[in-house]
Order: sequence, then C-alpha cells, then structure tokens
Amino acid sequence: MMSNLLSFFICRYTWRCHISQLTIIVLSAPYVSTYTAIKMSGRKKSEFYELIRQGKLPKGEHVQGFKEIHFNKAKLIEAIKKLKSESK
Repeated sequence: MMSNLLSFFICRYTWRCHISQLTIIVLSAPYVSTYTAIKMSGRKKSEFYELIRQGKLPKGEHVQGFKEIHFNKAKLIEAIKKLKSESK
C-alpha cells in the first residue's frame, strides 16, 4: 500500500514538472502556426500561399512534435513589413 501511494505521488510530481516545462517551451517558441501566420499577414489563404511561391514570404518549417507547418515569427513579421512598405 505504501509503495503504491509513493509511486502515485512521484508520478504526479513528474507529470506536473513535464507539463510546466512544456508550457514554458510553447509560450517562448519563436514559431507561429499557419493559421496565425495567415491572420498576421491580413490576406486570404490563397494570396498567402501565392506570396510564398513568389518568394516574398518565408517558407514554413516542420517543428518536431507537431503535424502542421510553422513559420518563424521574426522572419514573417519582417517580410510582412517589407510587403506593406512596397505596396505603399
């Protein structure tokens, strides 16, 4: 009985540590999802992908542990600012 109780607390403690570490990693990640990148650009999905094909926006990258493509936030913001200044 005592060993089961001890193992429960150890598992629960390590589980909480993993969750808190994961939260820190996710919150400090310099990547944004495809959906967020499209919203940041303020364009339609088809226009967004066309700008990527033309080379005006950076290509997305696969991030380990995620299925979808993510975009580097700093590069994306820089490219969007450049696009806005060119269109004026």
